[in-house]
Amino acid sequence: MRRRMNVDFKNGIGILTVLAIVGVWYIFYYGQYSKESNPNVGHSYTKQKTSHLGTHLFALIEDGDSQVRPSEKTWGSMYAMGRLQIEEDGSANMEILNETILEYNLAEGNRGMELSELQKFAGELLAVDDRSGVVYSIENGIVVPRYILVDGNGHSKKGFKGEWMTVKDHVLYVGGFGKPWTTPTGDIVNYDPMWVKVISPDGAVEHRFWKRNYEALMRAAGISYPGYIYYEAVCWSPIHEKWFFLPRRVSPDKYDDKKDEQMGSNLLLVADELFKSIEKRYIGPKIPTLGFSSFKFLPYSNDNIIVADELFKSIEKRYIGPKIPTLGFSSFKFLPYSNDNIIVLAAAECASEDAETRLVDRRHNGLQFGTTVQDYVLFKTRMDVLQESWSLCGWLRKKLAGNDRYWFAYGTSSNDEEFLSTDNGRLITLNANVDMSSRTSVELGVWSHWCSTWSFSSRTAKIYSNGQLLGSATTPSGRKPGSEGYVVLGNEFDSYGGGFQNIQAFGGDLFKANVFDKELDASQIKEMADSGLCSDIEEKYGRSRYIKWEDLLLEEKSGNVTEIDVGCYPEVEEEESNSTEECDCGEKNQTSRWDLLKTEKFYNRTVTVEMVEEIKQSWDILGDFVGAAVTDKFIAHFKTHHDGSTCEQD
Repeated sequence: MRRRMNVDFKNGIGILTVLAIVGVWYIFYYGQYSKESNPNVGHSYTKQKTSHLGTHLFALIEDGDSQVRPSEKTWGSMYAMGRLQIEEDGSANMEILNETILEYNLAEGNRGMELSELQKFAGELLAVDDRSGVVYSIENGIVVPRYILVDGNGHSKKGFKGEWMTVKDHVLYVGGFGKPWTTPTGDIVNYDPMWVKVISPDGAVEHRFWKRNYEALMRAAGISYPGYIYYEAVCWSPIHEKWFFLPRRVSPDKYDDKKDEQMGSNLLLVADELFKSIEKRYIGPKIPTLGFSSFKFLPYSNDNIIVADELFKSIEKRYIGPKIPTLGFSSFKFLPYSNDNIIVLAAAECASEDAETRLVDRRHNGLQFGTTVQDYVLFKTRMDVLQESWSLCGWLRKKLAGNDRYWFAYGTSSNDEEFLSTDNGRLITLNANVDMSSRTSVELGVWSHWCSTWSFSSRTAKIYSNGQLLGSATTPSGRKPGSEGYVVLGNEFDSYGGGFQNIQAFGGDLFKANVFDKELDASQIKEMADSGLCSDIEEKYGRSRYIKWEDLLLEEKSGNVTEIDVGCYPEVEEEESNSTEECDCGEKNQTSRWDLLKTEKFYNRTVTVEMVEEIKQSWDILGDFVGAAVTDKFIAHFKTHHDGSTCEQD
């Protein structure tokens, strides 16, 4: 299915809205985000320039209110993958690539699989059933129950009606609709929907009563009891450290089952972390029958384009666009913000593992760091799960001579050296120093594998190079890493969240850096090193891989930090085609449009916006790979998956 419409992007501010007619469709995107400044960090950096133009993959899930029944014993939900193309002329095209029915046999009250949100967490794509409270993992077109959430404070017999999910500080927040549970005429029964479930990567569930937070949002919106606000679309912004709420319905009056269908909303509420400062804004005109049911943020949009869906909920009978039997999707529309100062951002990974529906698998990219104090990756995170043990492993290509070139550091407000590692054999953790640099010779320009480990029980920190133990040290008794702080790739802290120095800049290449929530043993580390640069062996550790390389690639890149091809993209085998439309010519005369990339004009150059503009008319898809290096494997990918081959005439 394709849709096209004109959009005014001159001001770079807008909201892409998807109307859903059958059930509810939820959107998430693969991308990265940028920010202008971090108020908690005492240094500046340059903003990496990207563009929202080009192709974005998305996934959709339907809450069909148990209307999808694949069999007498199972309930189902429609799931689809698609592609959204944003053109320079302000138009947008949407195409559904594939769709399937997800089914399972769990239900409550003869209802199940009413999936109401998508969220990537702990390496899995999750969807929550707002009837049974089951959170499912979506894996290769099937669902697997991952968590079971119950209503209220966790001691109820009823499943939790989860309506929204978002990740904050490496834990998953699952929220309900945020208003008291009432009778059809508005009399309050309980406050169970005002609880929020917080799930840690190890599966522990904490129940938090958000009544005060929801009431603070009501006051900011000018609503008081018996009025109400009903939420289904909530996201946390890790960069701005704020909550963003797009309510589905807002009413100044007591709840009424019939009138509620006319209480659509165009309200946006933005709250700080403690809900002490809340801004009220409006998005476009208010339409009584429309309200938001999910949103994410468009990657590469300079932090100002929300991608959302508006649920059409009305007793009227209306049709928008042509009927498509398996999908309720019908059209896009863009609405302007009423406040040009809105800056929102977030990112979520693409869930598609199908090579035919994904772009480049960015896990196989490395990071190349510049040589100055401005060149690093910095983000704030929680490290609670590492307080008993941890391991840090990665592949490094050292390029700068000298000691104390730091590739990883974690620091807290009380200790800016919780643990940090150099590119030549030095590890500092909890003020214990394992310095093997004088006994280690690291060849410049050559990849090497490094691991550091620690556990509270042994009070021992160890450092390994290419699978071999170099040395160890004992850490102070009773000391554990702080639970929250900053991680930096490419330098180390001399103050909380900053204090970088040129002499400590990494200036090399980094690949497959991962932090594990366990102490890997010597045999596991040797296996990892012996498996080689291009192995995916670290993925076998599943949830123990607490900070993943693919997640690090999505973090803010400051200064001269770029993604590079390290030569690990899977070899692409060209498939034989049975199409009778292909020309029949000898191998020496068979050419591809992608062969142009082998010419001197393009080969071994970095793809830039200017290069894309030169060949844009026929090669729009190349715009999705800005920042990637043009190599043989890069070209092979296009020839196999995006080719329009022709035959030369003798």
